[in-house]
Amino acid sequence: MFEAIDRDVPGFGGLYLDENQNPVIAIVAGTSHAAAEAAVRAHMGRVPGRAGGAVQYVSIAYRFSDLRRWLREFGATWRRDGMTMMDVNERRNRIVIGVRDGAVRNARSVSTSNCQATRRSTVSRTPTARPYRGA
Repeated sequence: MFEAIDRDVPGFGGLYLDENQNPVIAIVAGTSHAAAEAAVRAHMGRVPGRAGGAVQYVSIAYRFSDLRRWLREFGATWRRDGMTMMDVNERRNRIVIGVRDGAVRNARSVSTSNCQATRRSTVSRTPTARPYRGA
């Protein structure tokens, strides 16, 4: 659904709820707030979140469609490289990669070299969810 919204409004990066259950729409700088909100409503029927909660906007670096495309490109190597899961994290505007202990450095370097994603667009995590921010 988020890819469809991004097709309608290039620059859409995702939607999530903040700690108070208010909706947050992530968009690339220069994307119209009104157009993004209208596209969310058109595809989802409403903007999810707490009734009466004001929609907030955050500026992000990557479109949702780019993150999904990079995620698919990673798919060819993820099990072989010790990865256990992958997903797009709209709040962080990153691809999140779960890896087995001991596989972090290898998974990070091999996977980002096999697709167009930059190292800045990925976050590797061990099963205990410790973030890896290596070079």
